[in-house]
Amino acid sequence: MMRNTTHTIRSRRAQGFSALELMAVLILVAIFAALALPSFDGTLKRYRVDAAASSVASALQFARSEAIRTGTAVSVAGGSCAPGLSRNCSVNVLDTQGTKLKTISEDSFKGLNIEFPRTDIIYSPLGIFQGSNTENAISLWPVGSDSAQDSPYASKVCPGASGRVRVVASSAAC
Repeated sequence: MMRNTTHTIRSRRAQGFSALELMAVLILVAIFAALALPSFDGTLKRYRVDAAASSVASALQFARSEAIRTGTAVSVAGGSCAPGLSRNCSVNVLDTQGTKLKTISEDSFKGLNIEFPRTDIIYSPLGIFQGSNTENAISLWPVGSDSAQDSPYASKVCPGASGRVRVVASSAAC
């Protein structure tokens, strides 16, 4: 009597994978995931810093346009903050009476250190920024580094005298 080998092979395929095969695949996936996770940490830090720096740059550009539109001086104020400090890390755009025109909430800066200049950034009614770019740069870097200079993910937001706002790496000049 001749045995039908085609039927045996087909029925084995129809049964699916064995538990041993599934476990081997899951172990390989876990190993690759464990190897890939540390590389995502740097990407996430860079993304957080870039998003916060863009928000701050947007606030500076808004302040300048409001100063020109209203014909009055407009300032950008914020306090340097780091985890554990009980400071308000929000950024506020204020008119000459101190009325908030725009606020970037501290939620935008979670997981970040931020260092503001000692004085507010003020735009004249002509939209001209008075001050030195270097002295008025706003530095942002992820928690875990002592300073912006220690972090490869740090950025600076640099207001220029002509009104141009740039975001640069912390090691770059404004």
